[in-house]
Amino acid sequence: MENIIIVQEVQCRNAARYLRLNHLIQPFKNMMDKNKIALLAAVDVSYLTEEERQMLWNIVERQGLKVKPVYAEKLCKASGNLTEEKMAEILEALHAHLEYRFKSHRL
Repeated sequence: MENIIIVQEVQCRNAARYLRLNHLIQPFKNMMDKNKIALLAAVDVSYLTEEERQMLWNIVERQGLKVKPVYAEKLCKASGNLTEEKMAEILEALHAHLEYRFKSHRL
């Protein structure tokens, strides 16, 4: 019985996440349809303001950037105070940090 309850809780959380995707702008919905963005990243993007979602899309499209969950989470936490420049700074810093960590683990 406990396993059934856990499964139902997970299903409810996933349903809530999928409902949240309705807040995305169409380009991010298209990315979801093509499996080009992770569900959790898309959910975090959905919490950005509409203007911030559009700014993020502009950066993604211009730079060919993949929106990783860690990027989306960091942007979501900064939401409300984001400009396109600030957003680009955050994304560049995270990308550089992740790239450094990857290279140092390979050595």
